[in-house]
Amino acid sequence: GARALRAHGLGPQALAARARSVAPPLWGRRPLRPIDSVWPSPDAIAAPLPRARLAAAGGSSSSWSSSSSSSAPPPAPSGGAGSGEDEGGASGSRSAALALSFLLGSAGNKILLRLLLVLVAPYSYFLGVITNLMYVVTFGAQVCVQSARNVPGVAESLRFALLGSRGRRLGRGRVCIALAGLCEAIAFLTMPVFAARLPGTLIPVMAQGLLLFSVLFSTLLLGRRFDALQLFGVGIVVAGVGVCTLQMSAPAAGAAAAGGQAVALGDAMGLFGAYAFIALSMSLKELAFKTYSRSPEAAKGDSLRSEVVNFATALWQGCGLVLLWPVASLFLPSGPGNSASDYFAKGTKALLAALPWLSSYLAVNLAYTVVTTAVLKRLSAVLMLLTNVLNVPLVSLFFCLNLPLLGAAPFRWSFVAGLCIIICGLLIYNHRSFRKTPT
Repeated sequence: GARALRAHGLGPQALAARARSVAPPLWGRRPLRPIDSVWPSPDAIAAPLPRARLAAAGGSSSSWSSSSSSSAPPPAPSGGAGSGEDEGGASGSRSAALALSFLLGSAGNKILLRLLLVLVAPYSYFLGVITNLMYVVTFGAQVCVQSARNVPGVAESLRFALLGSRGRRLGRGRVCIALAGLCEAIAFLTMPVFAARLPGTLIPVMAQGLLLFSVLFSTLLLGRRFDALQLFGVGIVVAGVGVCTLQMSAPAAGAAAAGGQAVALGDAMGLFGAYAFIALSMSLKELAFKTYSRSPEAAKGDSLRSEVVNFATALWQGCGLVLLWPVASLFLPSGPGNSASDYFAKGTKALLAALPWLSSYLAVNLAYTVVTTAVLKRLSAVLMLLTNVLNVPLVSLFFCLNLPLLGAAPFRWSFVAGLCIIICGLLIYNHRSFRKTPT
């Protein structure tokens, strides 16, 4: 053997050189995973990331805690605050900066959306279409770049989410993604309608419906089980939502204000119920991920790419918005007889007039998407939970300031008491995050 190898010019030095040229460098043996974009709604709804990092803690439409909805606590994310022994103080500083960016992004996203709805509330459907187009372009470009670079798993994920695949299991996965997009289209249509008629203080409060419906659909579709303390925490959160809503909807004086209270309560219940479609979309996406994990493609070691799921969901969401146009036309400013061309022409003028607010909202929305992804990957479970829990009262009370276009929402200590009840419920629901010991 040794003589034959030397005869072909493959001596020890040549073999060592060839081994160095074939073997990947140490820093390339684990491919860097590109940013997994988060799927937002007009209120920046979080999207298909592992469910172990996406239970509702803060309850905002985009803010998911790192505590799992399942009975098992989530693992500590690698490279984040949960494993900061290697990086020490530098890791802690980055974690604090990420947490602060997440908190500011979540608050800014909700505040800018509510301010924008003051100017373009009659054209919220058009705003949803523009936001959906932004997602299609952004996620589509990301998928195209990854396909050009031959990122592992992209081709298989595209075939699973959009193209033809073999087997009933893969077909069921595509159905889940399509239904998720249609659910988010319904949310796009309903949530701005109700949010535009509510005080800003109630928007993050009504978002707590996401927790209730996530528990419901996780049980029905994913077979998850929740312990008694978690269910008790959900009940406490719902009670806190009721306290905040009744206090903010209480009539000022006289019987004439009773009609206004009924409208406010109806809008609050409508926004609370609209989060059922977001929770259903999240459960359907996770079901698609679980379906893919049992497919032959997953046996090759490639996981379903969440950015591909984001892109496919955005396409189906756009189809859903088109199908929902007959329903949206019933609520147009000029009534059912208003044509689509007139609506979009007037909507274009309204959005151009509000261009500074629109640009700010879209920019913050996309930036918040990136920050949320980094937070879900790098922050520890407890820090993520506390950040989300703080988000609820801070955003609600921020609307009590004298904001442009909105003014100051009424401040009541009973409303603060309701917020405290919600926070207690969230902490009880996520009790497993505090019991987890860092490794």
